[in-house]
Amino acid sequence: MIPPVYITAVGMACPTGLTAPTACAAIRAGIDRRQELPYIDDQGRPIVGSALGQLPFELSAGQRWTRLLAHALRDVASDQPPGLLTRLPIVVAVSNEPGIPTPDRTTVARELGEALGLNLDPRLLDFVHEGSCGAHRALARARAGLLQGQHPACVVAATDSFIDARRLLALSQQQRLLTEDDSDGITPGEGAACVLVAAAPRAPRAVIRGLGFAREPALPTNDQPMRGDGATVAIQMALDEAGLSMDDMDMRLSDASGEGHAFKELALVTTRLLRRRKAEFPGWFVADSLGDVGAAAGLLGVVTAVVAFQRGYAPGRRAVGLATSRDGGRAAIILDAQRS
Repeated sequence: MIPPVYITAVGMACPTGLTAPTACAAIRAGIDRRQELPYIDDQGRPIVGSALGQLPFELSAGQRWTRLLAHALRDVASDQPPGLLTRLPIVVAVSNEPGIPTPDRTTVARELGEALGLNLDPRLLDFVHEGSCGAHRALARARAGLLQGQHPACVVAATDSFIDARRLLALSQQQRLLTEDDSDGITPGEGAACVLVAAAPRAPRAVIRGLGFAREPALPTNDQPMRGDGATVAIQMALDEAGLSMDDMDMRLSDASGEGHAFKELALVTTRLLRRRKAEFPGWFVADSLGDVGAAAGLLGVVTAVVAFQRGYAPGRRAVGLATSRDGGRAAIILDAQRS
C-alpha cells in the first residue's frame, strides 16, 4: 500500500457560497442558484445555468474561474499561518476542452495575488489539463512530492466556468444543454475547490488512502458499448492502494451532471465491484445543486465529503469518488474520515 496523505484544510467557492461551510450547508439543504442567463440557445430560448451573482456576465470564462479560485484559496488559507500561499506549490486543475486557451502562469499568479493581497511566485503555480480527472492527477503529483520530502505541504485546486458565450455556444451546438425538449443534458455551472494536503497527520480533516486512473474506450461520441471498464479499473486501483474493497465504502461521489451515460457507468461499476448487498449506498452529486462545473467537479465532491465528515452528517467514514473526462479519462479516490 502507498502511504496515505492528509487533507488539513479545504476551500470552496461556487454559486451557493464563497466558503466551504456555507456552500456545503446550502448544498445539503438542496439550495441551488439556477437562473435564466443572459444568453439564448440555437432555438432562441434563454439558457438556464448556475452562476455566481457577484461576477459580471461580461467576464470571460478564464476571468471567472480565476476569481472563483481566488475565493477558494482565501478560504483554504483562512485558518492557516499568514503567507502560507506564498510558500507552497499550488497545482490547479483546469479545463482540457478544445479551444480553451492554456493559462499563463505569470498572468494568473499576478491576478490571484492582486485578489488575495499577496505576492505569489508564478514558479510555484502549475496547471493540469485533464478535465474533471485533473484534480486527482494533481493530488497524485502532490502526493509524490510530499512522500519524497520535496515540500511539507501542497495546495491542490480545481476551477472551471461554463458561464461564457463561447462555451455555451459549443454546448448548444453539441446538443448537450438541458432543455424542455432534451432531458439528457446538463445545466452549465461554475465553481472552484481546493485542499491543503500534507504527509504528516497534523490535525487532518480526512485521509486520502488511494488514487486510481484509467481510460474508458466507450464514449458518448463513439458506438462502443458502455461497460464501465475504465472506471472499474480506476476504482479498483484506488481500492488496492488503500487495502480496502468496495464493500468497505459508505458513500459514492460522482461528477455525473445530467447526461444518462454517466449515471449508467456509475451503476455498472458499483454492480461489478460490490460483493455483498448494502442496505444503503448513497451517491452524492454536486451537480444536483451546482450544475456541471467541468474540471472543478471532482474536487468539489471531495470537499463536500470532507465537510460532511467534519460536521457529522456523512453516512459513514469512507467515500469512493469517481471523476470522468469526456475524452475517456477516469480517476478515482478513496477518502477516509479516520485520522490515524
